[in-house]
Amino acid sequence: MTTVLDRAEIEVAAEVIDRAEITNGKPLVAYSRTEAALADLRTRFAGAAFDLATTAGDKAARAARLELKTLRTDLEKKRKAFKDPALEFGRLIDAEAKRITGEIEALETPIDAQIKADESRREQERVERERMEATRKAKHEAGIAVIRGYVARANGLTSERMARGIEALHAMVFGEEWEEYAVPAANAQCETIAALQAMHDATRAREDEAARMEAQRVENARVSAELAVVAATQKAEADRLAAEERRLEAERERIRADAQAESERLAAMAD
Repeated sequence: MTTVLDRAEIEVAAEVIDRAEITNGKPLVAYSRTEAALADLRTRFAGAAFDLATTAGDKAARAARLELKTLRTDLEKKRKAFKDPALEFGRLIDAEAKRITGEIEALETPIDAQIKADESRREQERVERERMEATRKAKHEAGIAVIRGYVARANGLTSERMARGIEALHAMVFGEEWEEYAVPAANAQCETIAALQAMHDATRAREDEAARMEAQRVENARVSAELAVVAATQKAEADRLAAEERRLEAERERIRADAQAESERLAAMAD
């Protein structure tokens, strides 16, 4: 059986023959006969110049070319002849390796499927653990967000409702169920209570001031109403007195008229 390998691994035989074979596990490729023929042709034709203008020169040049071409084509034929068995050997190697590979894979594939199934299971478990961990963290973070959200929700509320919210926050206890979020939740609780207390105090001050102003307004309205009643009473009394004075003046005027008439009547009777 023959083959062709890297030239660095090739031992060239000393015999003047062309051959390609494996001897004692080592490849041997030798074109000794062709090399000898080439050496002879090189001696005869290297640097040769032919007078092609003459019949003899043209014939000699063509004969030289034919010898060289024949050596080259013979070498190509030998190369193919040497290589064909190696190619067939390579095909046999590939075919046998493919057959054995199929048998190996027949054993390997079920084991590989088991391993891949277990890897898939492990990956699914990992994804599920990560999902559950994300859900757990999100739940605690949402709880802390609810605590901190008391401040925003307190905007516009009365101080009484804020006080109830502060009481509700004070009542919160962060036990083991809060896990590592217990301390952050307690911190959020303290900070939110402090913020709500400040809002409560400011709101209560505004409410107290508004209540004081409302009480003052009510008192001012009451005094104004009382003053209006007094003024109306005084006006009514003044009107009554004025009417009485007019009545008395009319009575006095009537009496004077009656006296004047009586005096005139008496005077007429005296005459």
